[in-house]
Amino acid sequence: MILPRRWPPAPGFHATAWHRHSRATAGTQNALAAGPPDSATVRELLTEALTLTAQGRLRPVIGATYPLAQAKDAHTALAERTTLGKSLLLIQS
Repeated sequence: MILPRRWPPAPGFHATAWHRHSRATAGTQNALAAGPPDSATVRELLTEALTLTAQGRLRPVIGATYPLAQAKDAHTALAERTTLGKSLLLIQS
């Protein structure tokens, strides 16, 4: 999918400055460069993600859904990088 270009950007907007100070990316690269985070950090980040989701401020993109019987197809799509967003396996009761 090709998105339309929106240039010039809004006055005063500097993408690199935004990226550097964005909460979504702040410190992520340095933290991961040191190795996997400890369980307390994982718990803190998960709590924040769940809170943002509950507030409606974080919404995952669902790219595809598969019935459980097609789990192999879901894994193939992930491995081949043909999905966009999250892929869900649906379990029918």
